[in-house]
Amino acid sequence: MPVIEPRPSLDEIARLGQEAYERCVRPALRPEDAGKFVAIDIRTDEYSIATTSYDAITQLRDRMAEPEVFVMRSDGSPAVRMRSRR
Repeated sequence: MPVIEPRPSLDEIARLGQEAYERCVRPALRPEDAGKFVAIDIRTDEYSIATTSYDAITQLRDRMAEPEVFVMRSDGSPAVRMRSRR
């Protein structure tokens, strides 16, 4: 029987996504990436950059089986606001 790993909390996803951005994405950004969206797999640090968040996520999912995706803008600001359910 396969082992099901618990999903990380929204806070944990945001923390891991920000760390991956600073470590892997930010050093690789080019001037033409300004204003674009970055989709990051928080487990592997793989990422994709595109003009829309949908395209960035789709490109990442095309390369990876089941990414745990965090999306942000290329300047490091949040792309979406996340809140946990109460």
